[in-house]
Order: sequence, then structure tokens, then C-alpha cells
Amino acid sequence: MRIAAGRSFGTQAAFIAIPVNFASLGCDVLISATLCWMFHAHRSGMKRSNSIINKLIIFAINRAIAMSLCSALTVALINNEAQAPGGERPFYQSVTGGQ
Repeated sequence: MRIAAGRSFGTQAAFIAIPVNFASLGCDVLISATLCWMFHAHRSGMKRSNSIINKLIIFAINRAIAMSLCSALTVALINNEAQAPGGERPFYQSVTGGQ
């Protein structure tokens, strides 16, 4: 991969990865909100069906929270790596041996 002059790989990765993760976050929230709305709109009068729909709504909300936390953590870690001083190695390079 070619690195532009004056930019570290971490800076270039942050330039691409941060907007991608924010877009992913927005899509996850939109998809989960749509699922909750659709499930709520298609409730029936039957108790068993409604309990299944309630579980699906809770699952959609939990999934959105988990994915949002992962996206936010990724942005925070990439942003931290991009701002690391020149002599420090990013965490993933120290773990993998610099690969």
C-alpha cells in the first residue's frame, strides 16, 4: 500500500475508517429503528405472538447498542493511533510483531 508523503499509515487509515464507522453506526441505528417500528406495527391480538414480537424488538435494540459500541470503540482506537507520537508503535503492531 502506498503512503502519501507526510502522512503516516495510521493517519490515512483514520481518514477512511472514521467516516465509514460513523456511516455504519447511522445505518445500524436506522435499520434497528425500522425493525422496531415494523414489529410494533404488525402486532396481533394473540398473547404468544406479541411476546415473540417483544423479544424481537428487544433483540433489535440490543443489536443496535452492541454495534454502536463497536463502531464508537473502533473510531476511538483509530483516532488514538493516528494521534500517537512518531516513536510509539500502535497496539496492534506490538501484539502482532509489527506486521
